[in-house]
Amino acid sequence: MTGDPQLREPERNSRIPRVSIGIIAAAAVIATLYFGREVFIPLALSILLSFLLAPLATRLQRWKLPQGVAVLLTCTLAFSLLGGLLTVVGYQFVDLVEQVPQYEKNLRSKIRVIRSPWSSLRKTTQTVDELRAEWQKTAGRPPEPVAKVQVLPSPSNTLQLATDILGPILKPIGSALVVIVLVVFALLERASLRDRLIALVGARDLYTTTQALDEASNKVTRYLLMQTIINTVQGIAVAFGLYLIGIPNAILWGTLSMALRFLPYVGPWVAAAIPIALSFAVFNDWMHPLVTFGLYALLELITANFVEPLLYGSGTGVSPFTLLVAAAFWTMLWGVPGLLLAVPLTVCLFVAGKYMNPLRFFSVMLGEEPVLEHYQRVYQRLLAQDEHELEQILRQCMTAAPPIQCLDRTVMPMLQLAQNDLTRGVLAAPLHHRMLVLVGSTLHRLHETLSTQNATIPPARSEVQVLCVAVGDETDFLIAELLAAVLEANGIGVATVHAAEVGQVTSRPAFVWLCALPPTSLVQAHQLCKHVRKRFTEATVGVGLWDADHKLHKSMERMRMAGAQRIATSLSRATQMTLQTLRPGIPAPGNISRTTQAEPVVLRT
Repeated sequence: MTGDPQLREPERNSRIPRVSIGIIAAAAVIATLYFGREVFIPLALSILLSFLLAPLATRLQRWKLPQGVAVLLTCTLAFSLLGGLLTVVGYQFVDLVEQVPQYEKNLRSKIRVIRSPWSSLRKTTQTVDELRAEWQKTAGRPPEPVAKVQVLPSPSNTLQLATDILGPILKPIGSALVVIVLVVFALLERASLRDRLIALVGARDLYTTTQALDEASNKVTRYLLMQTIINTVQGIAVAFGLYLIGIPNAILWGTLSMALRFLPYVGPWVAAAIPIALSFAVFNDWMHPLVTFGLYALLELITANFVEPLLYGSGTGVSPFTLLVAAAFWTMLWGVPGLLLAVPLTVCLFVAGKYMNPLRFFSVMLGEEPVLEHYQRVYQRLLAQDEHELEQILRQCMTAAPPIQCLDRTVMPMLQLAQNDLTRGVLAAPLHHRMLVLVGSTLHRLHETLSTQNATIPPARSEVQVLCVAVGDETDFLIAELLAAVLEANGIGVATVHAAEVGQVTSRPAFVWLCALPPTSLVQAHQLCKHVRKRFTEATVGVGLWDADHKLHKSMERMRMAGAQRIATSLSRATQMTLQTLRPGIPAPGNISRTTQAEPVVLRT
């Protein structure tokens, strides 16, 4: 009854309003953030700075300083350094403005060199325009209308003029003062703000909420601290390098590089653009601009590929692609401040989705960890009939762990998924058959590749010691082939047959394995176990209830009553039982994967 589509229809329809409500809520949040950016941007910047300054304030408090004194001392030190740095940058900028007229001659010569290739193109364009005008006159077309120019009167009001001039200056100063005040109060009231946030978000589950807040604060604080250290070191390196090259005002460009590297992706190259352009004006040759560009490229290459991964360690937990998308989104929403806040805000959303089920969407979409297990990825690629990526996934799995572990943790659960979908009628039988053929051929190719890399595999014995019997359909036969491959890799002679062929076996194996994938083959396995017990009286009979995960206690008991002497739920356990039975004098390994770490998976044709 649960599989009836009519019974599932109300559940499907009930999801539609939820999706609509989610879309409306997201649109409302985005609109609120956009239209309220004048309030949210200073608030976000203050929280960002409080994350950066909180460790220093906490350290001062541990040195027995009162909280107010520690916070004021921290803010005074931080903003004094920032103000001194801005003062130095201001003097450097004024000095640069005074020196620019000295570079007029070099600039003109460089412009002439650059413009010369375009002069012919400009003349060609003018000639085309003249020919087009002549053609219009010949054809009798009216001349193109002349664009009207409207001259706006200059503001006569003195107050309006003062507002137009001072407005762009006073607005950022006012915003900076608001941010400073918010930072001070955020550091003073951080315990109270934390408690209120816990009461608002997750007072019923204090453990989960505390874990989320700690992880978010640690990730953001570590990111800001490491980014500040890296940017400072790179700014010093840029200033020293430009000084050696001979670029004037090297301190200004080093400070600019340090500040703009907080803007992900675009910041470093925006900081490099002005010194590179200045090198064209200062020097007569073209070598100095190339060396300046090479300095920035080399430092950025070393920082991005070696220094940042070394200091960040596990990083923020957010994938680089989603960080790029987040940077574009927050820049579109809040401009340059949004680009600066993109990484911390994205990390907070990722951590919130990691611990809160309603926001799980963010942890799935923003995280860099895989969201699907290996067997799910294999099954999905099989459904898509993507043979190339299927082989890549299996190869990675077999090189990262012993092959038998890959079979148990990836291939067997994937076969169980496919069998469940086939039983439910979701998966068509022809597609299921093609999937099994594709898995078999892929594993066979991997065997050929791995076997050429390993020449220490013992040859299998010629006589049949173990008989692997496929109880049910072709899935059971494929599993029987996998078990036979692992046993052959351990030097054991194996034969694989279908259930209908058991009566035709003439050899006398010492061990018989019945391979059955629950739940479809359980009844057949019970009946076949009785038959095999009578057919091979001296053999040890084992039943492989693969991927059962010890959930089929009644079925296992029935198998024992039918004559099964060994029951295994994994290929590694079945291999271990076989070795213990056939080689009693040799102690069986505690973990069979150790003995097969270098052994390939064999699929016989």
